[in-house]
Amino acid sequence: MKKALLGLLLVLLFNSTIFAQSIPVTFESDITVGDNWKADSGLSSVAVVDDPAGAGHGKVGEITSSSSGLKWQNAQLQLITNYIDLTSTKTITFDIYTASAQDFLLKLEQSLNGGGNVEVPFSTNGGGWESVTVDFTSVGVNDQYKLLVFFPCYSTGFANDPFDGVSYIDNVSGVIGDPTVPPADINFPIDFESVPTTSDFNNFDGGIATVIDNPQGSGKVGQMVRNGGAVWAGSWLGLSGNIDFTTNKIISMKVFTQAPIGTKIAMKVEGGTLKEVPAFTTKTGEWETISWDFSGTPNDNFKLTFLFDLGNVGDGSATSTFLFDDITLTENVPTAISHVNVNTLKVYPNPVIDVLNIQGSEAGQPVEIYNAAGSLSKKVQISGGTVNIADLPKGIYFISVNGSTSKIIKK
Repeated sequence: MKKALLGLLLVLLFNSTIFAQSIPVTFESDITVGDNWKADSGLSSVAVVDDPAGAGHGKVGEITSSSSGLKWQNAQLQLITNYIDLTSTKTITFDIYTASAQDFLLKLEQSLNGGGNVEVPFSTNGGGWESVTVDFTSVGVNDQYKLLVFFPCYSTGFANDPFDGVSYIDNVSGVIGDPTVPPADINFPIDFESVPTTSDFNNFDGGIATVIDNPQGSGKVGQMVRNGGAVWAGSWLGLSGNIDFTTNKIISMKVFTQAPIGTKIAMKVEGGTLKEVPAFTTKTGEWETISWDFSGTPNDNFKLTFLFDLGNVGDGSATSTFLFDDITLTENVPTAISHVNVNTLKVYPNPVIDVLNIQGSEAGQPVEIYNAAGSLSKKVQISGGTVNIADLPKGIYFISVNGSTSKIIKK
């Protein structure tokens, strides 16, 4: 009797464990639109709906693409119980429904051991449900992942325009990996003392973000090391909700780096109507507060993307390493910058009323002028060694030519 009871308990325990796994994802339960099933980069929507073909799939995931979205619009499926393990078996399988033949891209993010993001295209035949197996062997995958990203408007190099369309997925399956840590509740202000952690960062194209003990002070900070990859290498954090810019429009962050003064750091918000705002360092070898003005940005973005030394390929050295902390969303720039003395670019007169001379400049060179919050105010070309800024309002600006930067005061 005891053996029979023990056997029954083991069977129940085994079945309940299997039932609790998020793999395979069947969309019958544990799917929350806007939480672990999200639309990104202008995708019209995601939803959980009844099988459109009545083919016995029950609830399925719906992906609605939009011709007005970005070419790389996507649907993001967050695994909430376990990673999907591609260390031995390199494939992920799922059922997919499309009305006609269609090209997709499947990307895996949020790896367990820092294996980096991987992506593989696949195609459907169209005309109803079909089973697809995506093999990641060719991209050298050897890690576990908890974010699956489906791109429904894929073309090689994303060369083709996006389109209006609807597709459906179900029964997303693979080898069940390690238990996942529940997603952190990430909101402003962000100070890294408890959340987010290293596993919350989504690194891409050569940017590696981690949370470490502050080597320049106390507490914990974020660290970005850029080593190879692309000139836009970086990382992003998924916030708990969309960023509301209705009243608070300024994102500010403390930064420490050995990179030279004038290094470009862009902050980007994504998920809906994305916006990227540049700023430039004004110190080296010490902490400073940098701000980005997101005035006029719609409240439909949930991703905060960090782009340090944007435009250059990192080499993993001290000048490609950035510490960052105390990320806030406020109504105004929290710290004045009038004391900053940036002099890598020689300009005069300063203060200036209308015409600014740029020493050593050549005709036709592009000039970018940013306000104190980091928004691009004017982009012109040098003519006769000068630029005319009479149309700019009075205030503090940063003028950048070929990577050299100087602070000016417009009277």
